[in-house]
Amino acid sequence: MLEFIKGKISVLVSNAAKRGNPLAQKLVANELRSFYGSMAVSPIVPGAFRIPDPDGDPDDEDDFATVPLHPVPVDPDRLIGERVSDASVSLGFYGMGSCEFFGLELPQGWLILPIRGAGNWLHLDGRIVQDEGYDAGEPRPWIVDADDRAFLERLQGAVITQAEMGPISLALTFDNGANLCLKADPATRPKQPGLDRPRAFAQGDDLAHAVFLSPSGLIYV
Repeated sequence: MLEFIKGKISVLVSNAAKRGNPLAQKLVANELRSFYGSMAVSPIVPGAFRIPDPDGDPDDEDDFATVPLHPVPVDPDRLIGERVSDASVSLGFYGMGSCEFFGLELPQGWLILPIRGAGNWLHLDGRIVQDEGYDAGEPRPWIVDADDRAFLERLQGAVITQAEMGPISLALTFDNGANLCLKADPATRPKQPGLDRPRAFAQGDDLAHAVFLSPSGLIYV
């Protein structure tokens, strides 16, 4: 009887969400997030990371060396007033290529989002930054076929005016009106290739403790 009642409640909530009830939509989004999280493998890549030795010569192959990087969680308040000089969705190198971390170059270093294929998780001004499954049509991602010119033009030179970070979300607002965010709802992200479900964090993931600053954009995993 209890399971029957739960089933009836779920149907009622689902129908209310479809009709636009904000409370029902929130309940459904929470349930979906929990469901996807129970199936997900964490997209967050943990250390140990390495960066080029600041005392070495990067142009001298015989002198090139790396040193450990010990990531420290970022205080969002420290990001206010920082001006973006560069941005990338192809950071985090390993033996076979890139993990495709996202990074913003700021005066105090590179702000790194260590998520595999991070561009597929981020929205800029309400539009997905990257979608590796994109073929054609609208809305078009900011970056298609590695063409990131419009994406860079929107962010380079902009100053961070607001910064928020949570366990499964983040948001950066800039003085030019741009808004870069990772939304908590998995349904806002492209589906994973070969899987009929959107990208999702695993239970226990904490994005606020994963984002870090690096003195270099060259990060080796």
